[in-house]
Amino acid sequence: MQPWELTPKLDSNPRGRRYGLDGPTKRIVCRANSNLTLAVRDGRVVLATPNRMDEYQVRLVPYNPDFMDESIMWSGTKRDWGDGFNCIRMINNINSVLTTPSDDPRKINDGVQLILSEWKEAENQLWRFYGWE
Repeated sequence: MQPWELTPKLDSNPRGRRYGLDGPTKRIVCRANSNLTLAVRDGRVVLATPNRMDEYQVRLVPYNPDFMDESIMWSGTKRDWGDGFNCIRMINNINSVLTTPSDDPRKINDGVQLILSEWKEAENQLWRFYGWE
Protein backbone atom coordinates (compact mmCIF):
# COMPACT_ATOMS: atom_id res chain seq x y z
CA MET A 1 0.00 0.00 0.00
CA GLN A 2 1.20 3.49 -0.74
CA PRO A 3 -0.14 6.97 0.05
CA TRP A 4 -0.52 9.33 -2.88
CA GLU A 5 -0.63 13.07 -3.35
CA LEU A 6 -3.00 15.34 -5.20
CA THR A 7 -3.03 19.11 -5.35
CA PRO A 8 -6.42 20.80 -5.17
CA LYS A 9 -7.49 22.94 -8.13
CA LEU A 10 -8.25 26.29 -6.54
CA ASP A 11 -10.45 28.88 -8.16
CA SER A 12 -12.55 31.74 -6.86
CA ASN A 13 -16.23 32.28 -7.28
CA PRO A 14 -17.80 35.31 -5.57
CA ARG A 15 -21.20 33.64 -5.28
CA GLY A 16 -19.79 30.79 -3.24
CA ARG A 17 -20.65 28.11 -5.81
CA ARG A 18 -17.68 25.97 -6.68
CA TYR A 19 -17.18 25.25 -10.36
CA GLY A 20 -14.37 23.57 -12.23
CA LEU A 21 -13.63 24.26 -15.87
CA ASP A 22 -16.33 21.93 -17.11
CA GLY A 23 -19.10 22.56 -14.60
CA PRO A 24 -19.94 22.05 -10.95
CA THR A 25 -17.56 20.28 -8.61
CA LYS A 26 -18.32 16.71 -7.68
CA ARG A 27 -18.38 14.90 -4.39
CA ILE A 28 -16.57 11.58 -4.41
CA VAL A 29 -17.77 9.32 -1.59
CA CYS A 30 -16.74 5.90 -0.32
CA ARG A 31 -19.37 3.22 0.13
CA ALA A 32 -17.90 2.27 3.53
CA ASN A 33 -18.75 5.78 4.84
CA SER A 34 -20.75 7.92 2.43
CA ASN A 35 -20.99 10.76 4.98
CA LEU A 36 -17.48 11.89 3.97
CA THR A 37 -16.10 13.20 0.68
CA LEU A 38 -12.69 13.25 -1.00
CA ALA A 39 -10.54 16.30 -0.19
CA VAL A 40 -6.89 17.38 -0.11
CA ARG A 41 -5.27 18.53 3.13
CA ASP A 42 -1.57 19.34 3.44
CA GLY A 43 -0.88 17.59 0.12
CA ARG A 44 -2.60 14.39 1.23
CA VAL A 45 -5.76 12.85 -0.17
CA VAL A 46 -8.21 12.35 2.68
CA LEU A 47 -11.88 11.93 3.44
CA ALA A 48 -13.52 15.01 4.95
CA THR A 49 -16.88 16.26 6.11
CA PRO A 50 -18.63 17.61 2.98
CA ASN A 51 -18.50 21.38 2.66
CA ARG A 52 -19.21 22.97 -0.72
CA MET A 53 -17.33 26.12 0.38
CA ASP A 54 -14.14 24.19 1.24
CA GLU A 55 -11.60 24.95 -1.49
CA TYR A 56 -9.83 21.71 -0.71
CA GLN A 57 -12.68 19.49 -1.84
CA VAL A 58 -11.49 17.79 -5.04
CA ARG A 59 -12.41 19.13 -8.48
CA LEU A 60 -12.23 17.30 -11.76
CA VAL A 61 -9.99 18.74 -14.45
CA PRO A 62 -10.59 18.48 -18.18
CA TYR A 63 -8.82 15.74 -20.09
CA ASN A 64 -6.31 16.99 -22.68
CA PRO A 65 -5.39 14.22 -25.15
CA ASP A 66 -2.35 16.26 -26.30
CA PHE A 67 -0.72 16.16 -22.85
CA MET A 68 -0.22 12.97 -20.86
CA ASP A 69 -0.36 13.82 -17.15
CA GLU A 70 -0.48 10.44 -15.43
CA SER A 71 -1.23 12.04 -12.05
CA ILE A 72 -4.77 12.81 -13.25
CA MET A 73 -5.25 9.65 -15.28
CA TRP A 74 -7.63 7.49 -13.26
CA SER A 75 -10.39 5.20 -14.41
CA GLY A 76 -13.42 3.52 -12.96
CA THR A 77 -14.51 -0.01 -13.57
CA LYS A 78 -17.38 -0.69 -15.92
CA ARG A 79 -18.98 -2.96 -13.36
CA ASP A 80 -21.50 -1.29 -11.07
CA TRP A 81 -21.17 -2.81 -7.60
CA GLY A 82 -24.62 -1.47 -6.67
CA ASP A 83 -26.08 2.02 -6.33
CA GLY A 84 -23.56 3.46 -8.82
CA PHE A 85 -20.44 2.53 -6.83
CA ASN A 86 -17.32 1.20 -8.57
CA CYS A 87 -13.59 1.17 -7.95
CA ILE A 88 -11.25 3.99 -8.96
CA ARG A 89 -7.88 2.81 -10.23
CA MET A 90 -4.70 4.24 -11.69
CA ILE A 91 -4.70 4.24 -15.47
CA ASN A 92 -1.07 3.07 -15.60
CA ASN A 93 -1.52 0.37 -12.94
CA ILE A 94 -5.04 -1.05 -12.82
CA ASN A 95 -4.07 -3.31 -9.91
CA SER A 96 -3.79 -0.24 -7.62
CA VAL A 97 -7.16 1.06 -6.47
CA LEU A 98 -8.17 3.97 -4.24
CA THR A 99 -8.76 2.59 -0.74
CA THR A 100 -9.35 3.68 2.84
CA PRO A 101 -6.84 2.07 5.25
CA SER A 102 -9.61 0.24 7.13
CA ASP A 103 -12.79 -1.43 5.96
CA ASP A 104 -14.39 -0.78 9.37
CA PRO A 105 -16.78 2.21 8.95
CA ARG A 106 -16.12 3.22 12.58
CA LYS A 107 -12.46 3.85 11.64
CA ILE A 108 -13.24 5.85 8.49
CA ASN A 109 -13.41 9.36 9.95
CA ASP A 110 -12.78 12.95 8.89
CA GLY A 111 -9.10 13.29 7.99
CA VAL A 112 -8.34 9.63 7.25
CA GLN A 113 -5.64 9.49 4.56
CA LEU A 114 -6.41 7.40 1.47
CA ILE A 115 -4.01 4.87 0.01
CA LEU A 116 -3.55 2.74 -3.07
CA SER A 117 -3.86 -0.99 -2.55
CA GLU A 118 -4.63 -4.24 -4.30
CA TRP A 119 -8.28 -4.79 -5.32
CA LYS A 120 -10.08 -6.97 -2.74
CA GLU A 121 -13.73 -6.25 -3.64
CA ALA A 122 -14.22 -4.43 -0.32
CA GLU A 123 -16.66 -1.66 0.63
CA ASN A 124 -13.74 0.66 1.42
CA GLN A 125 -12.63 0.41 -2.24
CA LEU A 126 -15.94 1.43 -3.83
CA TRP A 127 -16.58 5.05 -4.82
CA ARG A 128 -19.34 7.15 -6.34
CA PHE A 129 -19.44 10.65 -7.84
CA TYR A 130 -22.26 12.99 -6.78
CA GLY A 131 -23.07 16.55 -7.83
CA TRP A 132 -23.46 19.18 -5.12
CA GLU A 133 -26.76 20.35 -6.53
